[in-house]
Amino acid sequence: MPRTYVPKLKKYTAKDLEEAINLVKQGKLGVREAARQFRIDKSKLSRSLNNKNKSKQGRKQALSVDQEADLTQKITVMAKWGFAVSKEEIKRVVQTYVNENNLKTVFNNGKPGDDWFRTFCKRNGLSQKKMEQLEKCRRTATSDPFIIYSFYDKLGETIKKLGLQDKPSHIFNLDETSFNLDPGRVKGVSAIGQRVHRVSKVPEMKMLQQWPAFRQTEISLPPLIYISRTKFMEHLERNARH
Repeated sequence: MPRTYVPKLKKYTAKDLEEAINLVKQGKLGVREAARQFRIDKSKLSRSLNNKNKSKQGRKQALSVDQEADLTQKITVMAKWGFAVSKEEIKRVVQTYVNENNLKTVFNNGKPGDDWFRTFCKRNGLSQKKMEQLEKCRRTATSDPFIIYSFYDKLGETIKKLGLQDKPSHIFNLDETSFNLDPGRVKGVSAIGQRVHRVSKVPEMKMLQQWPAFRQTEISLPPLIYISRTKFMEHLERNARH
């Protein structure tokens, strides 16, 4: 069957809508007739007659768009540099800013609540993540490409010096992995998709360290697990060396 062309209705103007509403209120036209005559959607005309089409104004933002953008930029930079901030720290910063600048807000004593923080993150593309503690010396080393390249240069020299170029079974890859045992660790705020950690000046006390080892011949060794404690439970001491 041939397709039937349905012409599109011409877009009505605000004046057309107002005139249609007046004619319906005066009883000169019904809703259906007025909608057809002025080419207005019937449901649209009905909502306008019942005053249900007015836009609702929400509560004014406590901080302006520029102020939130500036705060977001500082949060993401601090997370990138290894000093991620938590939700409570952000709320305290906003409280200080509001009180020092005498801003009129609905915050209690100038401090925003969890609802504001949730919508602030949603508006600015931020999210909360668990922070990994990173020692300052390790952060410096892993961020410097010259240190990384120097490591591989020394590794190549050592392999040649020991004559291990053709002996992969004599080469082990030992990697250290640390797990924080502190369940009370707070979450850090950063941009969505951005990894977050916090640099610490001293090593974490509550850490479990594991060293899995692999040979180039795909043969792995039992992992070495290290826990820094003065007293151990009996079941942890079984088959363990002190």
